[in-house]
Amino acid sequence: KASLQWTGWRDPRMVRSFAALVLCATAHALLAPSRPSGNALRTRLNFLSPEMSGALAKMSDADNYEKIVSETMVKEDCDRDEAERRYNQYLFDPDGYSIMKMNEQIRNKGFSSFEEMFVAENGQDAWDARQASIAESKSQKGTTSIFVVGGLFLALVAAKTSGAVGG
Repeated sequence: KASLQWTGWRDPRMVRSFAALVLCATAHALLAPSRPSGNALRTRLNFLSPEMSGALAKMSDADNYEKIVSETMVKEDCDRDEAERRYNQYLFDPDGYSIMKMNEQIRNKGFSSFEEMFVAENGQDAWDARQASIAESKSQKGTTSIFVVGGLFLALVAAKTSGAVGG
């Protein structure tokens, strides 16, 4: 007679089923997305795109949108379409746009990377000090994370031991 009681991860069938699920999900995630072949009708969803971000900004505050596009045309010496494309990209992904603009400025100065530009402008010692500071900051964050996770684990163990949490 089969038991309907949860046996948890002690049941080898549960472990095998979970492993199979993880393997299938992982394998599926590694597959290339399917593409229509031949002359199949292709559609494009403009939801969550730079164009949609621009359209939403125009609807919510058209005057401000027009003002910023006009300023961009003057500041970046480009036509209206390019200014709208840039502002829409900024609205869609401000961080990505900022990184793209920073890389563009680095290339315009004749450097191939931020490191190369930083060293040329500030010297190798300044770069080494910056890298050491970043490494120290990462180390402190890692230590803090260990303490937070450890504290949560101890709180869970204490709650289970005292019976405050079932299981």
